[in-house]
Amino acid sequence: MNKKTITNILAKATLAVTTTALTLLMIEFGGRWILNRYPGGYDPGRFTTPHEVYGWLHKPNVTGYWYRYSDGTKNIVSTNFEGFSDHEFSTGKDPSVFRVIIIGDSVAQSWEVPENQRFVEILRRRLTGTSERKIELMNCAVRGYGTDQELLLLKNKVIGYSPNLVLLSFCLNDLNDNLSRHDKPFYTLENGTITLNNVPVKRTKKSWISFDVRDPMKYFRLHSWVFQSAYYRLSFLQSFDSYLKWRIAYHFPARNNSERRWVNFNLPSEEAGHGWHLFKELLRHMKSISDSNDSEFAVIGNVTKQALISLNAPEGSRDKENDYLLPFSRLNTIWVRLF
Repeated sequence: MNKKTITNILAKATLAVTTTALTLLMIEFGGRWILNRYPGGYDPGRFTTPHEVYGWLHKPNVTGYWYRYSDGTKNIVSTNFEGFSDHEFSTGKDPSVFRVIIIGDSVAQSWEVPENQRFVEILRRRLTGTSERKIELMNCAVRGYGTDQELLLLKNKVIGYSPNLVLLSFCLNDLNDNLSRHDKPFYTLENGTITLNNVPVKRTKKSWISFDVRDPMKYFRLHSWVFQSAYYRLSFLQSFDSYLKWRIAYHFPARNNSERRWVNFNLPSEEAGHGWHLFKELLRHMKSISDSNDSEFAVIGNVTKQALISLNAPEGSRDKENDYLLPFSRLNTIWVRLF
């Protein structure tokens, strides 16, 4: 192959790549300007504000579009005066009312569906007329929270609403959120004791637009609705993303506590086991706070099959892999009672 042939091949390849890139950019920005089409989760800073204790909270009294993750539809969402995605509520409670407060992350918040299809609204409808006592539901879920932030929210704010039942919404990604030390409070577990760290929260200069070398595809999922649509429709992209993050974490371990550690909790490992034990200790503290305020405490989980975590089970039985909700798939999920 002579030099001229190689030059022609390179020129054609460059032209093809440039044409493809320009076409994708035209589709991307054309969709934004003409169809108001943005990637799901676009610019969360429109709805959140930094907080020195929790890392972040939703801004109070905000209304706007939230863009769904896969199909491009959008929903009007709003927050109340406390910054929660629910109607206005007060700390005072009539003794005849049975108050249920839900804490969790985006799964419980459910901004990806219209309001009448959200978890709490469905629960409200199903509970209507089921008891002589009025049942009041309050949704205090905050997007992106891990169990550690939910514990602090329960302790400092939610318990002040005098709930009769605290309902924790659990999703498997909470376990990785609990290990994250980026712009948020976190707990460490040593000798069975958890210790709170990074409060007040020290924030880095990274923002929503920053590129994270430990999760390279995340940047494009957050910023391009074209890439995001392809990502959630093509399973090989998701598999490659999971493999890429795992290889990066394996070959380039976190250099300091501020770097996020990504752990595959579908596979048994020392770090995954530690994450589960940390999660269980956080649950113990949440249950203790609820008990001391005469509130019941329960957990619902976004898992593939019914599973049980018994806080009173013998220590040996809690160490078994089968007790840890494995296997797990986010593609087929049902709500189940954990304990």
